[in-house]
Amino acid sequence: MHARTTSCRDYLLPPGFDADALAIRLQSLGMHEGPPQRCRRRLYDSFDWRLFHAGLLLEHSDCGDGGRLYLHNGKGSARVIERRRPPRFAADLAEGPLRGALEGALEMRALLPQAIVCSERRSFRLEDAEGKLLLGLQLDESRLCPPGGRRRVPLERRLCLLPVRGYEASARRLRELLSGEPGLLPASEGLWPAALAAAGATPGSYSSKPDVALDPAMRADRAAKRILLHLADIMQVNLEGTVNDTDSEFLHEYRVALRRSRAALAQIKGIFAPRDVARFRAGLGWLGEATGPTRDLHVYLLGLPAYCESLPPPLGEALAPLRSLLERRQRQEQLALARALRSARYAKLMTAWRRFLEAPVPAHSRQPNAMRPVRAVAVERIRKMHKRVLSEGRAINDASPPEELHELRKSCKKLRYLLEFFQGLFPRRQVRRLIKSMKGLQEVLGDYQDLAVQMAALGRFEAMMAEEGELPAATREAIDRLLADLHTRQAEARNGFAAVFAAFDNPAHHALFGALFPKPADDR
Repeated sequence: MHARTTSCRDYLLPPGFDADALAIRLQSLGMHEGPPQRCRRRLYDSFDWRLFHAGLLLEHSDCGDGGRLYLHNGKGSARVIERRRPPRFAADLAEGPLRGALEGALEMRALLPQAIVCSERRSFRLEDAEGKLLLGLQLDESRLCPPGGRRRVPLERRLCLLPVRGYEASARRLRELLSGEPGLLPASEGLWPAALAAAGATPGSYSSKPDVALDPAMRADRAAKRILLHLADIMQVNLEGTVNDTDSEFLHEYRVALRRSRAALAQIKGIFAPRDVARFRAGLGWLGEATGPTRDLHVYLLGLPAYCESLPPPLGEALAPLRSLLERRQRQEQLALARALRSARYAKLMTAWRRFLEAPVPAHSRQPNAMRPVRAVAVERIRKMHKRVLSEGRAINDASPPEELHELRKSCKKLRYLLEFFQGLFPRRQVRRLIKSMKGLQEVLGDYQDLAVQMAALGRFEAMMAEEGELPAATREAIDRLLADLHTRQAEARNGFAAVFAAFDNPAHHALFGALFPKPADDR
């Protein structure tokens, strides 16, 4: 039925509607009722709703037939593929349009069930004298099926008319009959909005951006706690996926929120007691060390396909031993990471951190910036970090060591974090223009540093494989070719720095910055 039918037309049955009486009427019209079915339907998306943002909806429907995948677009059409189980990643699907559409939207993210619906289905068929299908109809009584065996929540009863291509007249006659059925109303939307609402899921609700509503007159210590609490919430919602290694983005999002938290503690100065700052900086620093090795291996594994494609086919295939080494080490580091995040030390740290952030600020503080308006503190800190970026960038020349570019990169990150933390205090469009103007500079500095890290890591991996006797000559040649290519790319990034920095250090940028963050009156 699925391959031959066109788009269905749905009707909702109100409470008290007699479905058995409707079935008798359908049978009087020559429709045959088939055996009842139990169906389980799952709506899939990534944790951060990438399919929703791309205007797509992925549904897996299993009515005892092994299941089918439906990818619906915003126009209501769907691609269908037979498959017994839904994929975890888009790459698990066979090559084809469905995989291409999912890969383009999901990238490295895993598919997760966002809502599960169980239905009791009654199916009806209208056939001609030769048994050819002219029209299909389904009556579903659906319930939300929460995980863990919790009580099922009634959702709706829905009648779905399934026209068959070439026999639209039969569908038209039945629609006319149904339109006169008392209480039966055309459905304005599909099943999933109601199912998601019942499941407590809001499509597109997750965001890792540190965009927190702040009042310019708010005390700086209260504002900083609000920012840090938002970041702690992001870490918390990504914790389970990080521990379970659901996909690599959970750890990435966790670490970004962690880095921002450490930057906020260090850069929003003079608001908390030094002993509290020292204690939590040490604790968050430990978390950075505990999560770093696994994230590094994620990055290398995600970049490996590009490494392979950059080499001639025989050499690209010779990197298989490198992949095996990376996957083995990633599993080892993931186990260590999971132990750290399940440890008593972690629980104690995060309990203390959240208790500190949720505690009211003191009525009076001895810290120099604690009781000042947050906007004044923000302007002061942003101006100081901007001045440092310009000073460090202008000091770099062709003879400068790599360490100076690395320090500039760190200063750029700190400036960007400050701009993101406090963007709600200033005209957003202009702040975003300023952040965008930093993008090229951060990219060239990031490429330069990342390539250096990648070259060092490849050298270590090559030595490990040689020590373990798992370095064939072709693999050694492929890695050496990669190292040469990465060195060339790093040199290109280094040579392009001056032009990129000049594009950042220009009158238009300074005018925008000065308009957003003017000098205080007593400094003029």
